Amino acid sequence: MMKMMTQSHHHHPPPQDCSSPVPSASVSSRPARRGKKREHEELLDYMEKADDKFLQLNKDMVAKMEADTSALLGLMGRMVAVMEAQANKCVVQVRVFQCRRRAS
Repeated sequence: MMKMMTQSHHHHPPPQDCSSPVPSASVSSRPARRGKKREHEELLDYMEKADDKFLQLNKDMVAKMEADTSALLGLMGRMVAVMEAQANKCVVQVRVFQCRRRAS
């Protein structure tokens, strides 16, 4: 019950007067425009620098991926060469074994 009483007695701010004069745009537009132009130039400068950094990071990443891919292909080539050598050894050993069986 006490809770209901405190909730019903909220203080509401008085409505604002809509007839109050709005400051003229021409009075404050010139300093604001210069400030905004400077802000826009700074923002554009920042975005250009960020874009350049992003492009450089992409180039670096692509170069690293190419180097890694090249290294991986080299490793795979060496693995295939070893596997082929082992396969050839096995074929030779099987042939020798087969020849020995025929001879005996």
